[in-house]
Amino acid sequence: MLTLAATIPLLMLLVAAMINVSTVTSAQTFVNEAALQGARVGIRSADPAATARAAVLSFGEGVSGWRLDDRLGLDVSFARRTLNVEVRYRLEILGGQSRVITGRSSIRTVDMP
Repeated sequence: MLTLAATIPLLMLLVAAMINVSTVTSAQTFVNEAALQGARVGIRSADPAATARAAVLSFGEGVSGWRLDDRLGLDVSFARRTLNVEVRYRLEILGGQSRVITGRSSIRTVDMP
């Protein structure tokens, strides 16, 4: 019986750690996809930076805190035919911890013959 009493807190700690890892991994994938989608959509428009910004914001519609200056940070630059998109999202995980997840994507325009 003592063994069970000592094992339960360890199992709960292990489950909480698994939840944190899966939450962070899922958020990292989502942020990377948002940055890639912003760059992919933005590079094909006449105003790449503004279009990329709008694409990132619309990509995350419905996600808690997916608004600029809430939990979301967004840097978009277009210089020398390269569009750079960086998305930062502050994620709250178990235990009251906060972690910033960052995703980056760059796409360069190429002249077509």
